[in-house]
Formats: sequence, structure tokens, C-alpha cells
Amino acid sequence: MTFHKPNDGVSSKGKNDKRKLSVRSHSAQLLNQKRGFLPLFAGDVVSTSGFAVFLAAINYLVYTTTHSALSITYVGIASFLPTILIGLFAGAFVDRSNRRRVMIACDLSRALVVTVIPIWMIFKGFDLALIIAVTIVVNVFSTIFRPAARAICLELFAVN
Repeated sequence: MTFHKPNDGVSSKGKNDKRKLSVRSHSAQLLNQKRGFLPLFAGDVVSTSGFAVFLAAINYLVYTTTHSALSITYVGIASFLPTILIGLFAGAFVDRSNRRRVMIACDLSRALVVTVIPIWMIFKGFDLALIIAVTIVVNVFSTIFRPAARAICLELFAVN
């Protein structure tokens, strides 16, 4: 059952549009004032996109090589297991560390670890155990990266 507000001839649409514009312009001004927001946002977009491509590529690689749904299940478990096991400790670690350095170290570490897969495949061939191990290590770094990124955003937009 829906209730409709009686129309008394006054349109409130114009008022809402002006309010939305003022909120948007205020948000744009706030973002322009925050010096570190754009580099943080751009870095986060690149990092998140790369991580998503990694997960999609790994699942595609495993399925096309093994034709086994069970193998993809193992990779899936390996991708969320670090979050469950070290998620709480990652936040405490980040709180005691330089968040910017933690984020940079995690991203560089993920990039280095991911390069192991193509190098291994060139010289040794496909190895599901290696892919699962790399997935676990990459997700450990991702689990540490996420609270650092959130904490930096909170610092950046903190109200004094």
C-alpha cells in the first residue's frame, strides 16, 4: 500500500534540484581542498582494478587448464581464507604502522608475487598448488591493504 502526498499545486522538484546542486558543488569543493585525495583515489582505482583482473585471470587460467570446478573452488577458498584468518590482526597492524608505506609495500608485493605465475608457467608449466599459494599470498597483502586505505581516507576527511 502506498500513500501519496496531496499535490497542492506547488512543485518541490525545483527545490530538490537546487539542493542537489549545492551538495554536489560543496562536495567538489571539499575534494579540491583535500590535497591527497586524487592521488589516493587514482591509486586505489588502479590497485582494485588490477586485483579484480588478477582474480578473473586466475579463475580463467585454472578452468581452461584443468576443466575442473573443484580446482576453481580451491582458488576461491584461497582468495577469502586470508581475510578470515588475519583480517582482525591486519587492522591492528595498520594502526601501528605508517599507512602510506603499508599501502605502497602491499601493492608492490602483490605485483611481484603475481609475476611468479607467468615465469613459472614458462619454465615449469601449470601448477595448481603454486597458483593457490600465490592467491593466498596476494590476498594476505590485500587484507592488509584494505584497512590502510580506509584509515587514510578517514584521516584525509577527518573533521577537526
